[in-house]
Amino acid sequence: MSHFDGITLAFSHKDRVWRTRYSFTPTAYGYVDNFMLSSNGRHPASTNDSPTTSNGFWRHDTNALHNRFYDFQYDMGVSFVANYNPSSVKIFKSLSAESNSNSWTGFVSTNSNPSGGATNNEYQTSQLSSFIRKEGASYVDIKGSTTNSTSNVSAGFNAEGGVGFNLVGSSAEEIGLSPVNPILTWEETIGVQHGQITAGTNCFVVVSSQSGLSYIRGNELVPIDSATPSYQEGYVIVKSLNSDDQTVTLEMIVPSDSVSSYPFSWSSTENFDGSLTSNTVYIDTPSITNGDYMRGRYMNVYLSNNSTAPVECFAFNVNYEPTRFDHSLGQNA
Repeated sequence: MSHFDGITLAFSHKDRVWRTRYSFTPTAYGYVDNFMLSSNGRHPASTNDSPTTSNGFWRHDTNALHNRFYDFQYDMGVSFVANYNPSSVKIFKSLSAESNSNSWTGFVSTNSNPSGGATNNEYQTSQLSSFIRKEGASYVDIKGSTTNSTSNVSAGFNAEGGVGFNLVGSSAEEIGLSPVNPILTWEETIGVQHGQITAGTNCFVVVSSQSGLSYIRGNELVPIDSATPSYQEGYVIVKSLNSDDQTVTLEMIVPSDSVSSYPFSWSSTENFDGSLTSNTVYIDTPSITNGDYMRGRYMNVYLSNNSTAPVECFAFNVNYEPTRFDHSLGQNA
């Protein structure tokens, strides 16, 4: 039996408006002794051909757990667009929910239309979590964009001889690299330090090669605009900094399909011309912490709540400040 791929809309006869959407999709409704019953055929969330309940029927408005239908617990959700003064370019700072619940999570986006949606370089997204409860309302900071951010990529230091120069001429046996020990660790000598050098499993190495700014992964250079780094996937990280002897230790868990490719092509001179720019090691830190501010003329907000108790919401508020390129009506002659 195939389930019904549809959507359930609720109409208010009193207000004469479509009031809300529901996540469940029944195939039939009926009243029996003033009780509202429905049949779902097959539950949309079911992964097999059998209904999720033994009888396939559900009695509404009697469940102690809210947002539960056909023995499946849903999250409630709300979405809206914050577009006050739409001519003004804004930096979005925080959001508050005037609600009796603090179980909110969600995400926000800006500049999704009209110039190409998620593929254009102005599109931004960020996650909302860890709301803080104050005076009967829930507050959350709007963190940096996890899409199209550049502020989180900063020049760390100049590596003498080029990135990976110390590996040139060394065999896999000499450095102890093998399928049994796929962790490659080496030191870089700091020629010029450009800024603060941060280290850790979220500090990924970015180099300037002939193909532009790129991550190092295994035997390849991956453009930074086409990858989502993960330490376990084999990207190079800044493991530690020794300020006394001015060295930085880099580390990579070499992917299994790249171990036999050592020595790696990115450590050869054909990728780097020996200039100060090509020898610069950039450090990519988490964009949600250090990325670009969420900015635009409007912001899409998508919130969900997994509470099983009744939830009331009186208002949602977005705090922002104008940018230097504010083009509000009346701002310019």
